[in-house]
Amino acid sequence: MNLLEEKRVVIIGGTSGIGLATARLASKMGARLVITGLNEQHMANVKNEFKSNADVFSLDISNELSVKKFFDQVGDLDYLTTPGSVIPKGPFLTMETATAREGFDSKFWGQYNAAKYAAPHIRKGGAIVFVSGFISKKPQKNLSVMSTVNCAVEGLGRALAIELAPIRVNVISPGIIDTPRYATMSSVEREAMFEQLTKKLPVGHVGKPEEVAEGILFLMTNTFMTGQTLFIEGGHLLS
Repeated sequence: MNLLEEKRVVIIGGTSGIGLATARLASKMGARLVITGLNEQHMANVKNEFKSNADVFSLDISNELSVKKFFDQVGDLDYLTTPGSVIPKGPFLTMETATAREGFDSKFWGQYNAAKYAAPHIRKGGAIVFVSGFISKKPQKNLSVMSTVNCAVEGLGRALAIELAPIRVNVISPGIIDTPRYATMSSVEREAMFEQLTKKLPVGHVGKPEEVAEGILFLMTNTFMTGQTLFIEGGHLLS
């Protein structure tokens, strides 16, 4: 039995990386997909891959009005997840406050608004899965904004598990995952970083988007789990 058979799954930022991996796995499990993105080529690729099984929209999750209009257009759904966001990096003392706010607008307020405007449309038995990141538990230099935003997302997940009940709300917290996010690095830098992590992590490899996608679908479909943060980080917190 496919747990997502004929369920409507909305994936914010589902055209690449973890979001795309989640879409592929959900599709295999029988879900009907609603996918958002911003990159036109990525959106075209997704339309071609999923054909009639996916409705694809352009959406800037940091724009509250656009998020509201999107969910009004989408209508009824069963599950929502929000993997797509970018957080600025840089020294706390020199980073422009406006730049730091952009990180909150995208990853915190974006997910906040997605939940706010999706919740009235979520059918009985439905769930929301936010995305944070392991830096919430293991802060690093030049990642103060990322750490703080991730903590805020995890707190929001716990609060909404109470306020939106019986809708279940959980958070997935990935470690370092091999996604297009690192495409801006040179291949030499990226390979060196991944090699160093491979030696450091107890699991002996850098994370794959598919491994996080499995966790997201678990949180969607497990009917006795809410208000939790699931860390899928290869043992990084132990290293």
